[in-house]
Amino acid sequence: MRRNLDKSEAAIYQVFEEKQKIWEREMDELRQNYANKLQQVSKKTQRAQQALQLQIFKLQQEKKKLQDDVAQLLQQREELEKKFVAFEKEQAEFLPKIEETKWEVCQKAGEISLLKQQLKDSQADVSQKLNEIVGLRTQLKEGKSFLREKDEQILTLKDSYGTKSVSLDFCENELQLKMVEVQILQLEADLGSPGGTPEPRPLELPEKLARDPLACESDEAKMKRQSEENLNALKREVERLQAELNAERQSREQQVLDFEEERCTWQEEKEKVIKYQKQLQLNYVEMYQKNQLLEHKVNEMANKATSLSHADEKKTWTPSRLERIESTEI
Repeated sequence: MRRNLDKSEAAIYQVFEEKQKIWEREMDELRQNYANKLQQVSKKTQRAQQALQLQIFKLQQEKKKLQDDVAQLLQQREELEKKFVAFEKEQAEFLPKIEETKWEVCQKAGEISLLKQQLKDSQADVSQKLNEIVGLRTQLKEGKSFLREKDEQILTLKDSYGTKSVSLDFCENELQLKMVEVQILQLEADLGSPGGTPEPRPLELPEKLARDPLACESDEAKMKRQSEENLNALKREVERLQAELNAERQSREQQVLDFEEERCTWQEEKEKVIKYQKQLQLNYVEMYQKNQLLEHKVNEMANKATSLSHADEKKTWTPSRLERIESTEI
C-alpha cells in the first residue's frame, strides 16, 4: 500500500506539476495579453487626453472670444440704448410739432380749397364781366354809329337851320312890316270910326306876340328846335354812357389787377405750403426709417444676447463676472 501510495503520490505530483506549468503558461499569456491591452488602452487614453486638452484649449479660446464679443455687444447695446433714449426724447419733442404741423397743413388745405372756390367764383365773375364788357363794347360801337348818324343829321339840320334862319329873318321882317301896316290901318280905322273909340281887337296880336314869341313860330322852326333838343339829350345820354363805361372799365381793370395780385400771392403761399409739406413728409419718413432700423438692431442684439446666454447655460463653465453680468442684463 505504501508503494502504491508513493506511486500514486508521484503520479499525482507529476500531474499537479504539469497542471501548474499549464497554469503558469496560461498566466503568462494572460499577463502578456493584459499588458498589451493595457498598453493599447493607455495609448488610447493618452491620445484621448491630448485631444481633450486640445478641445478644451479651443473651447477656452472660443469662450474668450465669445466673452469679448459679448462685452462688445453689451457696449454696443448700451450705446444703442442711449441713442434710443435720445431718439425717443427727440421723437417726443417732435410729436407735438408734427401734430401742429398736420393741423396747419389741414388748415392750409382748407384755405387752399376756399381760395380755389373763390378763384372759381372770381373766374366766373370775370367771365361774366368780360361778357358784359363785350356787350358794352358792342353797345359802344352801336352808340358810336348812332352818334355818327346823329352828327350827320345835326350837320344836315345845321345846314337846314342856316337856310331856315335866313327865311325866318325875312319872315320876321315881313311880319314887323305887316304889324306896322296893321297898326297904321287900325289907327286909320279908329280915326275913321264914328265914336272914335279904338277897337282892342287888332292890338291883341302884338300883345300875344310879346307875351309868347313861340306862338308865332312856324312848323319848321318847331321841328328844328325839337331836333336840337333831342340831339342835346342824345349827346348827354351818350356822354353819360361813356362815363359809365369808362368807370366800369377802370373798375374791371382794377379788379383784374387785384385778382392777379391775389393769384400770385395764393400761388406763392401754395408753393410754400407744398414745399413745407414735402419737407415734413421727408423728415417724417426719414425718422420712421431710422426708428425701424434702430428697433431692428435692438431686436437683433437682444436675440444674440439671449442665444449666447442659453449657450452659456448649457456649458459647464465656471460662472465668471462677465457671465454674471450677462445673466443679470438678460
